[in-house]
Amino acid sequence: ARHRTMEDDSPMEDAVAQPAGGSMSSPAAAATLAMEPNFALAQDAFRYGSSGSSADEAKVKAAIAEKKMGPFYEWCCGKFGWAVDEAWLPGMKAANEAETVGLGGKLGGERGNAGGM
Repeated sequence: ARHRTMEDDSPMEDAVAQPAGGSMSSPAAAATLAMEPNFALAQDAFRYGSSGSSADEAKVKAAIAEKKMGPFYEWCCGKFGWAVDEAWLPGMKAANEAETVGLGGKLGGERGNAGGM
């Protein structure tokens, strides 16, 4: 496996070690890959903080919009001095709240199914 550098624009998946034989076909290998964190957004945010490039800013904002990352957007606004877009933030917060409620419902159901464990 190679180490990702600041100048490396290839996908993070390229930086993940491949199992022996180079195949991701086994369930164990797929589970290992699923647990590997993808730090591409963190890398893009770091790069933007270092360069101030509008292209890097656009990459970070596009990822925030795609994943509806309201709390991370607020952090970026404070960190990078961006003006908070009040038309954009409430929608992200609503999406986050809906997901939180959905996950809470799933967790409640799982706790009920756990029995006496």
